[in-house]
Amino acid sequence: MPHFLVATDFSAAAGRALAAAVQLAEPLQARITLLHAVELPPTAAAAPEVFVMKLLQAAKNQLQYLLREAAQHAWQTPIREILQVAPRRVALLAAIAQQQPDMVLIGATLGQGGRIGSTVDWLVRVALCPVLVMHTPFGPGPVRVVVFPTDFSALALHAGPMLRRLQVLFPVAVLHVLHVGTAGESPETLREQLALLVHQQGLAGCELAIVTAADLRTGVAQFVQSVRADVLVLRVGASGLGWLWPADNLTANAAPTWPPILTFRLQNEPVVDYSI
Repeated sequence: MPHFLVATDFSAAAGRALAAAVQLAEPLQARITLLHAVELPPTAAAAPEVFVMKLLQAAKNQLQYLLREAAQHAWQTPIREILQVAPRRVALLAAIAQQQPDMVLIGATLGQGGRIGSTVDWLVRVALCPVLVMHTPFGPGPVRVVVFPTDFSALALHAGPMLRRLQVLFPVAVLHVLHVGTAGESPETLREQLALLVHQQGLAGCELAIVTAADLRTGVAQFVQSVRADVLVLRVGASGLGWLWPADNLTANAAPTWPPILTFRLQNEPVVDYSI
């Protein structure tokens, strides 16, 4: 039975993550764990005990409300809650280690230039399980189109097991394996290399795609929009998701429009300088 861990801070963005988990869980007969971290203020040690108790009770009430709402849309899906008194990042790492979910779902609100929040960008860099970033909601119905851009690096040869897990989590989706080439490269040669890579990864039922673009972000954005992708799958390492959005002062409207983004990090990729 697949297991989804949903992080919530009771925001609208977190609501998208829970809705997505419910949408994915029902056909998979999956279970959901809803995590909320209560971060006590620095003065909590000197605060009256009743203040802390009221804070915890308010969080419990909100969790119970979310559970009741979710159960109305997925009455066959087991959903439980975890309330942690800890900083959010500490609680996330502890829950991932203890619960060992197949996927973490987290909501994100795009800021200036379309960038996601620091906690989300941190999480996709350090989590050993896939992370689904819900900065926009799913459309109705099941996930049908998944896009995975890849190169021909040595690390690409180790992505097969994770991609096969994702094919199980999105059982009716078509996985498009994409390579973005540059002008002057032979599309026929690139397609042969991509077909060999997919074969080496043990993937079946994939669609191969070669596009030519000035840079990776442009090529991926054009292809994602052309096939109306439901999910963009990215292997992330130390770079995180920063490359998806322009580094200059362009507004969010000028940046590419991305679908929900599912990230994974290979276990042999190092985590560099991430304090919690």
